[in-house]
Amino acid sequence: MGGVSAAIQKTAERTYASLTPVQQEAARRLFLRLVTPGEGREDTRARSPIPDDPQQRDIVNLFSNPRTRLLVTGHETLQGPTMLAGRDLRPTVEVAHEALIRRWETLKAWVDANREKLRARAAILRAKVDWEEKGRRDDMLLPAGLQLERARSLLADPGDLPIDDIKEFIQLSSECEEAARRQIADTQRKRARLRNIAFVVVSILAVLAGLLGLLSEQQRRVAVEQRAVAEEQRNAAEEQREQADHILSGATKIIRKLSNQMDNDTKKEMFALFQTGADRGDATSMRNLGLTYEIGHGVGQNYAKAREWYEKAADKGEGIAMANLGVLYTNGEGVTQDYAKAREWYEKAVNKGDAKAR
Repeated sequence: MGGVSAAIQKTAERTYASLTPVQQEAARRLFLRLVTPGEGREDTRARSPIPDDPQQRDIVNLFSNPRTRLLVTGHETLQGPTMLAGRDLRPTVEVAHEALIRRWETLKAWVDANREKLRARAAILRAKVDWEEKGRRDDMLLPAGLQLERARSLLADPGDLPIDDIKEFIQLSSECEEAARRQIADTQRKRARLRNIAFVVVSILAVLAGLLGLLSEQQRRVAVEQRAVAEEQRNAAEEQREQADHILSGATKIIRKLSNQMDNDTKKEMFALFQTGADRGDATSMRNLGLTYEIGHGVGQNYAKAREWYEKAADKGEGIAMANLGVLYTNGEGVTQDYAKAREWYEKAVNKGDAKAR
Protein backbone atom coordinates (compact mmCIF):
# COMPACT_ATOMS: atom_id res chain seq x y z
CA MET A 1 0.00 0.00 0.00
CA GLY A 2 2.85 2.39 -0.79
CA GLY A 3 5.53 0.88 1.47
CA VAL A 4 7.01 2.10 4.76
CA SER A 5 7.42 5.71 3.56
CA ALA A 6 3.73 6.01 2.76
CA ALA A 7 2.81 4.49 6.12
CA ILE A 8 5.06 7.00 7.92
CA GLN A 9 3.53 9.90 6.02
CA LYS A 10 -0.02 8.79 6.75
CA THR A 11 0.69 8.16 10.43
CA ALA A 12 2.27 11.62 10.79
CA GLU A 13 -0.57 13.41 9.06
CA ARG A 14 -3.25 11.48 10.96
CA THR A 15 -1.57 12.16 14.32
CA TYR A 16 -1.04 15.85 13.49
CA ALA A 17 -4.68 16.25 12.38
CA SER A 18 -5.85 14.91 15.73
CA LEU A 19 -4.11 17.74 17.61
CA THR A 20 -5.70 20.94 18.85
CA PRO A 21 -4.53 24.20 17.18
CA VAL A 22 -2.29 24.94 20.20
CA GLN A 23 -0.77 21.47 19.99
CA GLN A 24 -0.27 21.82 16.24
CA GLU A 25 1.71 25.03 16.80
CA ALA A 26 3.84 23.23 19.41
CA ALA A 27 4.37 20.35 16.93
CA ARG A 28 5.56 22.79 14.25
CA ARG A 29 8.11 24.37 16.62
CA LEU A 30 9.30 20.94 17.75
CA PHE A 31 9.73 19.36 14.31
CA LEU A 32 11.64 22.39 12.98
CA ARG A 33 14.22 21.63 15.69
CA LEU A 34 14.70 18.16 14.25
CA VAL A 35 15.67 19.05 10.66
CA THR A 36 19.07 20.03 9.29
CA PRO A 37 18.56 21.77 5.92
CA GLY A 38 20.66 20.35 3.11
CA GLU A 39 23.34 22.40 1.38
CA GLY A 40 23.19 20.92 -2.13
CA ARG A 41 21.79 17.66 -0.76
CA GLU A 42 18.64 16.34 0.91
CA ASP A 43 17.48 17.56 4.30
CA THR A 44 18.51 15.31 7.19
CA ARG A 45 17.43 14.72 10.76
CA ALA A 46 18.97 16.52 13.70
CA ARG A 47 19.12 15.41 17.32
CA SER A 48 17.91 18.01 19.81
CA PRO A 49 17.66 18.26 23.59
CA ILE A 50 14.02 17.76 24.62
CA PRO A 51 12.60 21.29 25.11
CA ASP A 52 11.51 22.56 28.51
CA ASP A 53 8.21 23.72 26.98
CA PRO A 54 5.51 21.39 28.41
CA GLN A 55 3.44 21.56 25.20
CA GLN A 56 6.40 20.42 23.08
CA ARG A 57 7.14 17.66 25.62
CA ASP A 58 3.57 16.42 25.15
CA ILE A 59 4.16 16.28 21.40
CA VAL A 60 7.36 14.28 21.99
CA ASN A 61 5.42 11.76 24.06
CA LEU A 62 2.59 11.54 21.54
CA PHE A 63 4.80 11.03 18.47
CA SER A 64 7.19 8.61 20.20
CA ASN A 65 4.60 6.27 21.78
CA PRO A 66 4.54 2.62 20.61
CA ARG A 67 1.54 3.20 18.30
CA THR A 68 3.13 6.15 16.46
CA ARG A 69 6.95 5.64 16.68
CA LEU A 70 7.74 8.70 14.56
CA LEU A 71 10.14 10.14 17.15
CA VAL A 72 12.77 8.39 19.27
CA THR A 73 14.14 9.62 22.55
CA GLY A 74 17.43 8.97 24.28
CA HIS A 75 20.20 10.59 26.29
CA GLU A 76 23.54 12.17 25.43
CA THR A 77 26.52 13.09 27.57
CA LEU A 78 27.08 16.81 28.03
CA GLN A 79 30.35 18.01 26.49
CA GLY A 80 33.04 20.14 28.05
CA PRO A 81 36.06 19.79 30.38
CA THR A 82 33.98 20.47 33.49
CA MET A 83 31.57 17.56 32.87
CA LEU A 84 31.94 14.19 34.59
CA ALA A 85 32.00 11.39 32.04
CA GLY A 86 28.87 9.23 32.18
CA ARG A 87 27.18 11.37 34.83
CA ASP A 88 26.01 14.52 33.06
CA LEU A 89 23.27 13.35 30.69
CA ARG A 90 20.44 15.22 29.01
CA PRO A 91 17.37 13.73 27.29
CA THR A 92 17.24 14.06 23.50
CA VAL A 93 14.76 13.52 20.70
CA GLU A 94 15.05 12.97 16.93
CA VAL A 95 12.89 11.68 14.09
CA ALA A 96 12.86 7.89 13.79
CA HIS A 97 13.03 7.85 9.97
CA GLU A 98 14.40 10.45 7.55
CA ALA A 99 11.54 9.37 5.28
CA LEU A 100 9.36 11.48 7.57
CA ILE A 101 11.33 14.59 6.52
CA ARG A 102 11.21 13.72 2.83
CA ARG A 103 7.60 12.42 2.49
CA TRP A 104 5.48 14.28 5.04
CA GLU A 105 4.28 17.26 3.01
CA THR A 106 3.28 19.30 6.07
CA LEU A 107 6.79 19.11 7.51
CA LYS A 108 8.36 19.80 4.10
CA ALA A 109 6.22 22.95 3.81
CA TRP A 110 7.39 24.13 7.26
CA VAL A 111 11.04 23.52 6.30
CA ASP A 112 10.76 25.25 2.91
CA ALA A 113 9.14 28.30 4.50
CA ASN A 114 11.97 28.60 7.03
CA ARG A 115 14.92 27.19 5.05
CA GLU A 116 17.27 30.19 5.29
CA LYS A 117 16.59 30.62 9.00
CA LEU A 118 17.11 26.88 9.50
CA ARG A 119 20.51 27.11 7.82
CA ALA A 120 21.48 29.99 10.07
CA ARG A 121 20.27 28.06 13.13
CA ALA A 122 22.23 24.94 12.09
CA ALA A 123 25.45 26.96 11.71
CA ILE A 124 24.93 28.56 15.12
CA LEU A 125 24.27 25.18 16.74
CA ARG A 126 27.53 23.78 15.27
CA ALA A 127 29.44 26.76 16.66
CA LYS A 128 27.73 26.34 20.03
CA VAL A 129 28.74 22.65 20.23
CA ASP A 130 32.40 23.59 19.56
CA TRP A 131 32.15 26.32 22.20
CA GLU A 132 30.80 23.88 24.82
CA GLU A 133 33.31 21.16 23.97
CA LYS A 134 36.22 23.59 24.38
CA GLY A 135 35.24 24.91 27.79
CA ARG A 136 32.95 27.82 26.80
CA ARG A 137 35.95 30.01 25.98
CA ASP A 138 35.34 33.56 24.81
CA ASP A 139 37.48 33.04 21.72
CA MET A 140 35.10 30.27 20.59
CA LEU A 141 32.04 32.56 20.57
CA LEU A 142 30.69 33.84 17.26
CA PRO A 143 33.21 36.28 15.75
CA ALA A 144 32.26 39.80 14.74
CA GLY A 145 31.11 40.06 11.15
CA LEU A 146 28.64 38.29 8.88
CA GLN A 147 28.17 35.23 11.11
CA LEU A 148 27.32 37.27 14.21
CA GLU A 149 25.05 39.63 12.27
CA ARG A 150 23.22 36.62 10.83
CA ALA A 151 22.75 35.26 14.37
CA ARG A 152 21.45 38.61 15.63
CA SER A 153 18.96 38.77 12.78
CA LEU A 154 17.70 35.29 13.68
CA LEU A 155 17.39 36.33 17.33
CA ALA A 156 15.40 39.44 16.35
CA ASP A 157 13.14 37.60 13.88
CA PRO A 158 13.14 33.82 14.46
CA GLY A 159 9.95 33.27 12.48
CA ASP A 160 8.66 29.76 13.22
CA LEU A 161 12.00 28.55 14.60
CA PRO A 162 12.72 27.90 18.28
CA ILE A 163 15.69 29.88 19.60
CA ASP A 164 15.64 28.99 23.30
CA ASP A 165 18.63 26.67 22.87
CA ILE A 166 20.82 29.24 21.04
CA LYS A 167 19.65 32.53 22.60
CA GLU A 168 22.25 32.60 25.40
CA PHE A 169 25.08 31.73 22.97
CA ILE A 170 24.15 34.59 20.61
CA GLN A 171 23.76 37.08 23.47
CA LEU A 172 27.15 36.15 24.94
CA SER A 173 28.73 36.50 21.49
CA SER A 174 27.20 39.98 21.11
CA GLU A 175 28.39 41.05 24.57
CA CYS A 176 31.91 39.80 23.86
CA GLU A 177 32.01 41.63 20.51
CA GLU A 178 30.74 44.84 22.15
CA ALA A 179 33.38 44.58 24.90
CA ALA A 180 36.10 44.14 22.26
CA ARG A 181 34.78 47.15 20.37
CA ARG A 182 34.84 49.28 23.52
CA GLN A 183 38.40 48.17 24.27
CA ILE A 184 39.55 49.14 20.77
CA ALA A 185 37.84 52.53 21.10
CA ASP A 186 39.47 53.12 24.51
CA THR A 187 42.89 52.24 23.09
CA GLN A 188 42.40 54.63 20.19
CA ARG A 189 41.33 57.42 22.56
CA LYS A 190 44.38 56.83 24.77
CA ARG A 191 46.71 56.93 21.78
CA ALA A 192 45.12 60.13 20.53
CA ARG A 193 45.46 61.69 23.97
CA LEU A 194 49.15 60.73 24.20
CA ARG A 195 49.81 62.13 20.73
CA ASN A 196 48.15 65.37 21.80
CA ILE A 197 50.28 65.53 24.95
CA ALA A 198 53.46 64.95 22.97
CA PHE A 199 52.40 67.59 20.43
CA VAL A 200 51.73 70.14 23.16
CA VAL A 201 55.11 69.47 24.81
CA VAL A 202 57.01 69.79 21.54
CA SER A 203 55.05 72.90 20.58
CA ILE A 204 55.81 74.60 23.90
CA LEU A 205 59.45 73.66 23.56
CA ALA A 206 59.60 75.06 20.03
CA VAL A 207 58.01 78.35 21.10
CA LEU A 208 60.33 78.72 24.08
CA ALA A 209 63.35 77.88 21.97
CA GLY A 210 62.30 80.49 19.40
CA LEU A 211 61.75 83.15 22.06
CA LEU A 212 65.03 82.41 23.74
CA GLY A 213 66.83 82.45 20.38
CA LEU A 214 65.33 85.85 19.58
CA LEU A 215 66.30 87.20 22.97
CA SER A 216 69.84 85.88 22.59
CA GLU A 217 70.16 87.57 19.18
CA GLN A 218 68.95 90.89 20.59
CA GLN A 219 71.48 90.67 23.36
CA ARG A 220 74.23 89.91 20.85
CA ARG A 221 73.40 93.07 18.87
CA VAL A 222 73.40 95.15 22.03
CA ALA A 223 76.82 93.70 22.86
CA VAL A 224 78.16 94.73 19.44
CA GLU A 225 76.73 98.24 19.73
CA GLN A 226 77.78 98.77 23.33
CA ARG A 227 81.26 97.38 23.66
CA ALA A 228 81.46 98.85 27.12
CA VAL A 229 79.00 96.31 28.41
CA ALA A 230 80.00 93.43 26.10
CA GLU A 231 81.07 91.14 28.94
CA GLU A 232 77.82 91.64 30.78
CA GLN A 233 75.81 90.85 27.64
CA ARG A 234 77.82 87.68 27.00
CA ASN A 235 77.07 86.53 30.53
CA ALA A 236 73.36 87.20 30.02
CA ALA A 237 73.40 85.25 26.74
CA GLU A 238 75.09 82.31 28.47
CA GLU A 239 72.45 82.39 31.19
CA GLN A 240 69.72 82.31 28.54
CA ARG A 241 71.41 79.34 26.86
CA GLU A 242 71.53 77.52 30.19
CA GLN A 243 67.84 78.26 30.71
CA ALA A 244 67.06 76.87 27.27
CA ASP A 245 69.10 73.75 28.04
CA HIS A 246 67.26 73.37 31.34
CA ILE A 247 63.89 73.63 29.58
CA LEU A 248 65.01 71.14 26.95
CA SER A 249 66.24 68.77 29.66
CA GLY A 250 62.92 68.94 31.48
CA ALA A 251 60.99 68.38 28.27
CA THR A 252 63.06 65.32 27.38
CA LYS A 253 62.37 63.83 30.83
CA ILE A 254 58.61 64.27 30.34
CA ILE A 255 58.72 62.77 26.86
CA ARG A 256 60.85 59.86 28.08
CA LYS A 257 58.18 58.99 30.67
CA LEU A 258 55.60 58.86 27.88
CA SER A 259 57.76 56.90 25.41
CA ASN A 260 56.33 53.45 26.19
CA GLN A 261 52.83 54.71 25.32
CA MET A 262 53.78 56.41 22.03
CA ASP A 263 53.24 55.03 18.54
CA ASN A 264 56.19 54.56 16.14
CA ASP A 265 55.86 58.00 14.48
CA THR A 266 55.88 59.76 17.84
CA LYS A 267 58.89 57.69 18.96
CA LYS A 268 60.79 58.87 15.88
CA GLU A 269 59.90 62.47 16.72
CA MET A 270 61.07 61.82 20.30
CA PHE A 271 64.39 60.48 18.97
CA ALA A 272 64.84 63.60 16.82
CA LEU A 273 64.16 65.81 19.83
CA PHE A 274 66.75 63.97 21.94
CA GLN A 275 69.25 64.31 19.08
CA THR A 276 68.65 68.07 18.99
CA GLY A 277 69.16 68.37 22.74
CA ALA A 278 72.31 66.25 22.61
CA ASP A 279 73.72 68.40 19.81
CA ARG A 280 73.17 71.41 22.07
CA GLY A 281 75.26 69.72 24.74
CA ASP A 282 72.39 68.78 27.08
CA ALA A 283 73.54 65.83 29.24
CA THR A 284 70.00 64.56 29.90
CA SER A 285 69.30 64.45 26.16
CA MET A 286 72.56 62.56 25.61
CA ARG A 287 71.60 60.01 28.24
CA ASN A 288 68.07 59.65 26.79
CA LEU A 289 69.50 59.34 23.28
CA GLY A 290 71.64 56.46 24.53
CA LEU A 291 68.56 54.84 26.04
CA THR A 292 66.61 55.11 22.76
CA TYR A 293 69.44 53.29 21.01
CA GLU A 294 69.55 50.68 23.78
CA ILE A 295 65.83 49.80 23.64
CA GLY A 296 65.25 50.64 19.95
CA HIS A 297 62.63 53.38 20.35
CA GLY A 298 62.34 55.42 17.14
CA VAL A 299 65.62 53.97 15.83
CA GLY A 300 67.20 50.56 15.27
CA GLN A 301 68.54 48.96 18.46
CA ASN A 302 72.30 49.63 18.68
CA TYR A 303 74.19 48.96 21.91
CA ALA A 304 77.43 50.46 20.58
CA LYS A 305 75.67 53.77 19.86
CA ALA A 306 74.02 53.57 23.26
CA ARG A 307 77.43 53.22 24.94
CA GLU A 308 78.84 56.22 23.00
CA TRP A 309 76.05 58.52 24.13
CA TYR A 310 76.14 57.23 27.71
CA GLU A 311 79.87 58.00 27.81
CA LYS A 312 79.30 61.54 26.48
CA ALA A 313 76.63 62.13 29.13
CA ALA A 314 78.87 60.61 31.83
CA ASP A 315 81.67 63.02 30.84
CA LYS A 316 79.24 65.80 31.76
CA GLY A 317 78.62 64.23 35.18
CA GLU A 318 75.28 62.52 34.37
CA GLY A 319 74.87 59.91 37.12
CA ILE A 320 72.12 57.82 35.47
CA ALA A 321 74.23 57.53 32.31
CA MET A 322 77.08 56.17 34.47
CA ALA A 323 74.75 53.57 35.97
CA ASN A 324 73.52 52.60 32.50
CA LEU A 325 77.12 52.07 31.38
CA GLY A 326 77.50 49.73 34.35
CA VAL A 327 74.50 47.73 33.09
CA LEU A 328 76.00 47.45 29.57
CA TYR A 329 79.27 46.09 30.97
CA THR A 330 77.39 43.75 33.32
CA ASN A 331 75.36 42.23 30.47
CA GLY A 332 78.01 42.47 27.76
CA GLU A 333 75.76 44.55 25.51
CA GLY A 334 77.74 46.49 22.88
CA VAL A 335 80.93 45.81 24.86
CA THR A 336 82.86 42.82 26.12
CA GLN A 337 81.36 41.65 29.40
CA ASP A 338 83.55 43.13 32.15
CA TYR A 339 82.39 43.06 35.77
CA ALA A 340 85.32 45.21 36.92
CA LYS A 341 84.33 47.96 34.47
CA ALA A 342 80.72 47.59 35.54
CA ARG A 343 81.72 48.05 39.20
CA GLU A 344 83.73 51.20 38.35
CA TRP A 345 80.79 52.80 36.57
CA TYR A 346 78.38 51.84 39.37
CA GLU A 347 80.72 53.44 41.92
CA LYS A 348 80.88 56.65 39.87
CA ALA A 349 77.08 56.71 39.68
CA VAL A 350 76.81 56.14 43.45
CA ASN A 351 79.12 59.13 44.00
CA LYS A 352 76.63 61.16 41.97
CA GLY A 353 73.84 60.06 44.30
CA ASP A 354 72.20 57.42 42.07
CA ALA A 355 70.33 55.02 44.40
CA LYS A 356 69.76 52.35 41.75
CA ALA A 357 73.49 52.14 41.09
CA ARG A 358 74.03 51.59 44.81
